[in-house]
Amino acid sequence: MRAWIDASAKYALINTHGEDQAPISTRLTALTEAKLRAGGIPVPHA
Repeated sequence: MRAWIDASAKYALINTHGEDQAPISTRLTALTEAKLRAGGIPVPHA
C-alpha cells in the first residue's frame, strides 16, 4: 500500500510540474511589455 501512495505522489508531482509554464516567447513578450509599461512607454494590449 505504501508503494502505491508513494508512486501516486510522485506521479502527481511530475504531472503538474510544467503546468503553469507558457512558451518562452509568450513569457518574454509579457516581461518586455511589463518593463516598457513600467518605464512609461504605452504598449497596446493585443
